[in-house]
Amino acid sequence: MLEADRTRARRTAARRAAIRRRRVGSALVAVSAVLVTGVALAAHRSAVPAAARHAKATAATDGATRVPPATAPDATTRPRSPRVSRPGTARVVGSAPTSVKGVALTFDDGYCVRCVGALVTAVESTGAHVTFCPNGAYDRAWRPYAARIRTLVAGGQVELCNHTFTHAYLPALTATAVRRELERNDAWILRTFGVSAKPLFRPPYGAYNATTLAVAGSLGYTRVLMWSGTLADSSQRTHAYLLRAIRYWGKPGAIILGHGNYPGTGAVLPQIVAILKGRGLQTMTVSELLAGQRAARA
Repeated sequence: MLEADRTRARRTAARRAAIRRRRVGSALVAVSAVLVTGVALAAHRSAVPAAARHAKATAATDGATRVPPATAPDATTRPRSPRVSRPGTARVVGSAPTSVKGVALTFDDGYCVRCVGALVTAVESTGAHVTFCPNGAYDRAWRPYAARIRTLVAGGQVELCNHTFTHAYLPALTATAVRRELERNDAWILRTFGVSAKPLFRPPYGAYNATTLAVAGSLGYTRVLMWSGTLADSSQRTHAYLLRAIRYWGKPGAIILGHGNYPGTGAVLPQIVAILKGRGLQTMTVSELLAGQRAARA
């Protein structure tokens, strides 16, 4: 009997140990589930729109200055009538003939306040002719320089190109959504800079499809702007990198893709202009380049 009692005691102890292990295991699974769920929720909450990510990254890396939300333009800065641009066929353009002794410098986005400011200052100081392709979602970066850009537009140095309001990937949108992106951004450009962007339109990421072209043409955007060379400055680049890029791509008839997102681009713009001038090339707006010459001014 003694041996039987010992056997029963061992079995009882084993059962109790197994129960304890199961309970501990269940607790660990529960804790793990809570942790995984918490991480997933944190990741979901941290997934902010691209514009906000850009603004945060810029503020952290290059000291972008926050400015108040836009206010309505006062009576002294009322917009002029937009350029006449009738509905038509949207044609994709990426360069002009090499017989044109000029280069079109274009600058997209502009989500960094001081980066946009550096570009505007460089355009003013060099007399360069450029094309800005801003997004209305970045109004706070452009608004502080609106009056100066209006002056540059009036003087023929700057023209505007529609790059959509939110920098949307257009092939994924319906025709109605594409139309809304273009119309909303052009309304913002007209309010802010006093002119329409028509007929120039640059799809974000250079991405478009048949729907994009059909909607653009129906709204009067008959020039869908691509590029033949790039500064590759949608990421932060060194000054040396940017200058190598313009030496490589800066050729007659070229349309150069740049951005107003990092401070290096505006900082080296005077040197870019000098390099092109040394090659006998004028800076031109896109419209001037496609026309083959700078527009005559009174």
